[in-house]
Amino acid sequence: MPALVRSLFKNIGVTFWLILLNTVLFFVFSGLIGFDVIDIGMIEAHPATLLGGERLWTFVTSMFMHQSFFHLFVNMFTLFFLGAFCERVIGKRRFLSLYFISGVVAVAFFVLGAAFGQYVPRGEWVFGSIDTYAAGASGALFGLLGVMAVLIPRHTIYLVAGPLFVFIVQVLVDELYPSAFLQFVLNIILFAMLFAMFSFTARWQKYALPLALPLMWAPVVAIVPLVVLSFFFPLPIGNTAHFGGLVVGLVYGLILRLRYPRKIALLGKFFR
Repeated sequence: MPALVRSLFKNIGVTFWLILLNTVLFFVFSGLIGFDVIDIGMIEAHPATLLGGERLWTFVTSMFMHQSFFHLFVNMFTLFFLGAFCERVIGKRRFLSLYFISGVVAVAFFVLGAAFGQYVPRGEWVFGSIDTYAAGASGALFGLLGVMAVLIPRHTIYLVAGPLFVFIVQVLVDELYPSAFLQFVLNIILFAMLFAMFSFTARWQKYALPLALPLMWAPVVAIVPLVVLSFFFPLPIGNTAHFGGLVVGLVYGLILRLRYPRKIALLGKFFR
């Protein structure tokens, strides 16, 4: 029996453990903050504090905290599919290293972007405020997306655009025409789209507005529209963190391409 248990755990991917760790720490951190055991600055990344050389551990802890359960759900849903795929392509060790490095660099980009944003018009909207707390696995996820975009650029994936679109509409409604009723309606639409995503039936999944596109274009579609909108409305999204994680993934993807040209060529033929 012990051998069977060891074999079972050995076959579980790193992606599963990361999802479990993110989920457990979200509830642990939320409980500690909610009961005033610690303050939010002990967990989430605060640019002003980090620029002062304090609480440097939040470069890591902020990767495992999320602003809400919905934020956690969206990121873990993405990690479940993108992470499992990336892990099979580059291997467990490379995958885990890429995940952590991308996440830490993403926080660094956010901190530096927030510092820069103080001196340009609407900089706090586009780059984030120096007093904003940042958390989430998005930077690490963009690292995974970046490496896959370089290794198998022509492979078609589906971005579930519906929930993201509804989320953006919610932000715009809250800015332009605050209405509890409209927010309630949008929440119903949002949860309906989430249900459609998990229906595993093509008839229903189409209502989540899946967007098919080559991997090479996925980072552009995922980042550029939000950056453009940030010039007009303050979105609760870390554009610079996403970009930082993406840079790490793109660079690592190029390194792998140069180091293993034959294997990458085979990948390109297999994943069309």
